[in-house]
Amino acid sequence: MFKFIIEIDKNLYNRTNDILNAWENRNSSVYVLIQSFFESLIKNIISNIGKKNYIETKSSLGNLLNNKYVLSVLKHDLNITPHIINQISELNRKANSYKHLSYIEFIESSAIEYIELLYFFSSTYYEYSFNTRLETFNKQDLLDYFKNDFEKNVSTSVSSEERK
Repeated sequence: MFKFIIEIDKNLYNRTNDILNAWENRNSSVYVLIQSFFESLIKNIISNIGKKNYIETKSSLGNLLNNKYVLSVLKHDLNITPHIINQISELNRKANSYKHLSYIEFIESSAIEYIELLYFFSSTYYEYSFNTRLETFNKQDLLDYFKNDFEKNVSTSVSSEERK
């Protein structure tokens, strides 16, 4: 389901597995993991589409979402709507609450919405970069992925890392 992310960045794909693992374990850190994913992906987008490396490596997701150049690239190149940007900002606030308060309630439906947002945003960038259409996100696909593929993918990923 998320294998296309390997073509964007293998490290982002590994982060996706961490996110899915946190979701499967009902761990509220899933919000922070998704926040970190968005931060890295947006930096990747700006580096590749914008051909700009002036974004500081330590820029937070909040700083990126307030940067006019970043917003311009997301809006004009990827056609990301203000609604999507607002959803990412909401996620950022939730993740920051978790980091600063050390507790936030895990709400499965909320976590799935953010995983769906991650999928949509990543697939939009993938489709732009590789000129290939991907399937739209389906919650049942995510649940099936856990039943059938996730454990296999994680163990395969760990096994290949151990061989290196």
